[in-house]
Amino acid sequence: MKYFVIVFLLLVSIYPLSYVRYVWSKKNYIGALGMVFITILSFIFPVYLLFTR
Repeated sequence: MKYFVIVFLLLVSIYPLSYVRYVWSKKNYIGALGMVFITILSFIFPVYLLFTR
């Protein structure tokens, strides 16, 4: 069951990463890097909680 949640989180992370590509093309590099950071954290934190609880 945990692995289904991880796959779901990966699929949900695709949308913000497409926004990162758009922001990067508009030469807003700091905004794009910030969004990548938020996306990575929004994936890692729930996965960490799944395996440590």
